[in-house]
Amino acid sequence: MLPAIENGFTFIAFLMFLAGGLLAMEKYTKWKVFNWVPPLVWIYILNMVFCTLGLYNSEGVSAAYGVLKNNLLYAMIFVMLLRCDFRKIAKLSGRMIAIFLGCSITLALGFIVGFPIFKGSLGGGETIWGATAALYASWVGGSANMAAMQDALPVDAGAYACALTLDTVCYSVWIALLLFAVKYAGKWNKSVKADTSKLEAVAAAANAEVANEKKQAKAVDWIWLIGLALIVSALSQKIGLVMNNGLKEIGLDMFDKGTCTTLFVTVLGLVCAMTPLGKLPACLLYTSPSPRD
Repeated sequence: MLPAIENGFTFIAFLMFLAGGLLAMEKYTKWKVFNWVPPLVWIYILNMVFCTLGLYNSEGVSAAYGVLKNNLLYAMIFVMLLRCDFRKIAKLSGRMIAIFLGCSITLALGFIVGFPIFKGSLGGGETIWGATAALYASWVGGSANMAAMQDALPVDAGAYACALTLDTVCYSVWIALLLFAVKYAGKWNKSVKADTSKLEAVAAAANAEVANEKKQAKAVDWIWLIGLALIVSALSQKIGLVMNNGLKEIGLDMFDKGTCTTLFVTVLGLVCAMTPLGKLPACLLYTSPSPRD
């Protein structure tokens, strides 16, 4: 029997050590296992194992977990959206944006039609729809979107872990197919007469910006970014509560505090992305996307 972690500080310290250790292993060991099962999934798997083995005292660490999740989630959403500059997206032309919207609508229809059909075999009780919605959010907007939906909707922890595992399997297979098809990209583009010049120009400019700003990130940039994200999280929750109370007064009770806070911090992040805040060097390092995003 493992010695139980009974206080919040030790619990948070252990989680940080586990997450940092897995990220360091991915970076320095170059183990191929991380190409198929990324550190994010290992964090979930190992924590479920540790919880099953009794490493965590649920009563002792539940309060710390709630504080950590509720406060850091909004901070991470804000920081990840700081690189989402709509002015750069507009350079991809209307056709690329139309393709993205078309894919999003197709996925939405697939989930709407498929959920009633497979609901009986999914299990998970009455809140299984929340985990399904989080899975859809991931396929449309990546990890940050999935985490936001988990907070905004009634998602069971076990069902969310299953959705995350399914998401990992799907994107791993898809990424493998894409990597296999890379060598045929030129022939395919030529056969369908696809003009990729704008996309290549934007990608080249983004890569040059990444290479330049990675060299400029200093300790003060990290401190400023972390402090900014935390204060945004705190203020967003206050504003989310005000929005929630206002909506309740007009009969819109379905929008709880978490949903209102997520909407506000999302809009704030998108707006700030078009300001000098979106060019912070540390912001670039923090928000470098994984293949699934």
